This record gives sequence, C-alpha cells and structure tokens, in this order.
Amino acid sequence: MNNIIRSIFWITVSLIFGAVVYQFNHELGCQWFTAYIIEKSLSVDNLFVMYLIFNYFNTPEKLQHKALNWGIMGVILLRVPFIVGGAVLINLFHPLIYVLGLMLIYSGIKILFSQDEDTEIHENAVVKWFKKHFGSYDGYYGAKFFIEGKATVLFIVLLMIETTDVIFALDSIPAAFGVSRNLFILLSSNIFAVIGLRALYFVLVDFIERLWALKYGISIILTLIGVRMIIADFIEIPINIALLSTLFLLISTTIISLSFSPKSVKA
Repeated sequence: MNNIIRSIFWITVSLIFGAVVYQFNHELGCQWFTAYIIEKSLSVDNLFVMYLIFNYFNTPEKLQHKALNWGIMGVILLRVPFIVGGAVLINLFHPLIYVLGLMLIYSGIKILFSQDEDTEIHENAVVKWFKKHFGSYDGYYGAKFFIEGKATVLFIVLLMIETTDVIFALDSIPAAFGVSRNLFILLSSNIFAVIGLRALYFVLVDFIERLWALKYGISIILTLIGVRMIIADFIEIPINIALLSTLFLLISTTIISLSFSPKSVKA
C-alpha cells in the first residue's frame, strides 16, 4: 500500500508541475506532458528489464529497494549529460536530428518484431570487465556493495542496472528531442518520469509480465516520433496531436494487455 501511495504522490506532483508549465505556456505544457508520458512509458519497459535482472541474480526484495534507490540516482546523473550534450550537438549540427529520427524508427521496428523469448539477461561486457579487473564475491553480504575491496553481487546488480539504462537512454533521449528542443522541458520531464520509479516497480512487479501489448504501443510511438523528427522541417505536426496519439496508444495497449493473454490473441 505504501508503494501505491508513493507512486500516486510522485505522479500527482508530476502532473501538477506539468499543469503549471501549461498555464505559463500552452505549447511548452503540451511538449512537457508528451515528453513525460513517453519517458514514463519507456521507463516501464526499463522496469521489466530490472525485474529480469533481480530474478537472474536472485536478489532478495529488501535488497531490491537499495539497488533501485542507487540505480535511479545513477539514471538521473547519467541522463543529464546525455540530454545537455545532445541539445548542444543538435544546435551545432542540425542534420543530427535526422540521424536521431532514423534511430527511433529503427528502434520502433526492432521492438515491434522482437520476441518475448529474445529478452534474456546475461552479464554484460562492463560487468565482465569489472569482475576481471577488480574481482567479486558470488553472494550477498547484507546491504553492502563491497567487502574487503571486492564487490558483492549487490554491486554487480547495480552495475547491470546502470549499464542497461545507458542502452535505454539511446531510445528515450532521442524520443524526448523528437517532442521538444527546450532544455528545461527535456530535463524536467525526464527527471519527473524517473524519480518515482522505485515505488512504481513494486506496484507493477506482481503483474509486470502481463503488460505484453505495451511494447507494441511503445514501438508505434517511437516510430511516429522518429517520422515527426525527420519531416519537421517540411511538415509540422502539432504537439497536441502527438500528445493525444501517445495517450491513446498507451491506454489502448495497456487495456488490451490486461484484458487478453498473448496466447488468446494469437489464437
């Protein structure tokens, strides 16, 4: 119940913040809500990967709280330079926006045709490099990340979370640039989408695997935003249309996920 209350609190705070932005400037407000909703939906996909990481390493629930706390702080610290750097590069070299648009279209198509069984968790290259050069223990030692200079499994879990988020950032940050070029909108929407993730994880953990159709909504959203980025210099699609279509796709695919099983749809 506490996690539900915390999750509702952070979502409410985010919506109030967005409403304040909307009152000052309707266009920027629509950009903020669109970017926030997209980042929130992509973060749910990120939560599914965190869920797989915890299962892979058999992380006890009480230690999941600590890993998520530190992981989310790391996510925020990692994304700020990504966003600022991206904004600077786009201002210096405008054609980069077409590259980002193509990246989003590719990501959307890739998600659309990916199979659930393709989602497997293995120790990534960063984790393997760290173990080789610094060493690690094979078990958990309470809530400690290190024992006598060697990493525990809890730190390896945290390292997995941080490195996989870098991969997710390659989708989420270009998607935000497809909605707005305003640095304030980009940073604030991203941060608000991330800060309530720990509570949201424990709300969704019992039925996160049931959200099977959400990936199709995310796939279409990323593809449409990519197209919007590429044609923006020639055809301008109003931000309120982008906002409404994003909401429609997320709500409809969530309802489909909770109403039907993937097997019944395929049948």
